[in-house]
Amino acid sequence: NNPINGIINFAQLLLDDAKDESPQAELCSRIVNEGERIANIIDSLLSFARENENELSEVDVREVVSECLSLVDHQLRKEGIRVEQNFSCDACLVVGNFMQLQQVVFNAINNSRYALNERYPNSSPDKKIIISCEMIEDEAEGKIRTMIRDLGTGIPQGILDKLFEPFFTSKPKGQGTGLGMSISFGIIQNHGGTLSVDSVLNKYTDVVFDIPASGNSGSKADA
Repeated sequence: NNPINGIINFAQLLLDDAKDESPQAELCSRIVNEGERIANIIDSLLSFARENENELSEVDVREVVSECLSLVDHQLRKEGIRVEQNFSCDACLVVGNFMQLQQVVFNAINNSRYALNERYPNSSPDKKIIISCEMIEDEAEGKIRTMIRDLGTGIPQGILDKLFEPFFTSKPKGQGTGLGMSISFGIIQNHGGTLSVDSVLNKYTDVVFDIPASGNSGSKADA
């Protein structure tokens, strides 16, 4: 946390000297906000590692997805990546930790970005991420299923079963820590759910996680 706090403090100093509503003020404000988000993620991971009880509340997975997309919207547009959202629930409610679920979604989106940019260095109608959320019935228990699909490079079948191993990465050296999927797997497990990956090389990759729905989850939308 020490280097993160240093970044936040220095950005705050620049923000204090910037003119209100100037581009510099906006950028510095974003640095402060993102730094604080990283600090919160670190705190969550420390708590997760120590197996402490996490603060749980009713969370709408749609809001988790929306918050993640707002953070990477500029980057996605710059890279020519479109996002399609398909939500079949009025409310995709689970009992969970917003920040931890955000980390799972954020990691999946970043992996999709990488795969799409590798397959489509330039623009393409297939350069897109499809995010869906729906209620499913599993052994008489309602669950919220979230799927993040990309039409990128895909993952070789031979390494699919290694994706959740700590420090395993299919990315070139220096472009991945190999911790994202293993941490995501643990987070979803702690929420009483399951996380899986399905992929066909040079066709698609699906990251799917199911979490028990809260008692107040909405019915399926009519639209």
